[in-house]
Amino acid sequence: RAELHSRSFTVMTCNLHHGIDGTSQYNLQRAIDAIARIGPDLVGLQEVTRNHPFYACDDQPARLAAGLQRATGRRWYQVYVKEWSVRSDLACMQQGRGDGPNTEGLALLAPEPIESVRSLKLFNSRLALAGRVRSAGPVLFVTTHLSHGASRADDRGRQVQEIVSWAGRETSPIVLMGDMN
Repeated sequence: RAELHSRSFTVMTCNLHHGIDGTSQYNLQRAIDAIARIGPDLVGLQEVTRNHPFYACDDQPARLAAGLQRATGRRWYQVYVKEWSVRSDLACMQQGRGDGPNTEGLALLAPEPIESVRSLKLFNSRLALAGRVRSAGPVLFVTTHLSHGASRADDRGRQVQEIVSWAGRETSPIVLMGDMN
């Protein structure tokens, strides 16, 4: 929680793990319920999928935004950027349930439009996704998912350096969030 312009602004981040809940079942409703209960002004998500046959071929960012709108009575906006794609996996599209290949990536969700959106490709196929929301003033919000595993500590260090260099060109405050592994 940060004080911006004499108002509180709540940020939440979560590795969605493709929508798998604590019982190892695909269940986006649990994520929707948790986000709605916390009531953040902006959410940064990692491991979000689109067109994945194991996850009902859902467009997870769109489904989360629609579920949050139902749960909160407010419109929710979403931005998604793919981190990777299985270009040859068109199973959902072939079933008439998707609009492209199976992808996984990062998302930002907010109950107001997300502006100034941009992404940065990081070392070792990772990403950073950045955006702003008007009620937070000039603050830039960045979400990322760094490399995992004990042997990847050097990768994470390099990825953080890339984010710091990229975001460091900003003259406004920055909030960095994500799954830092």
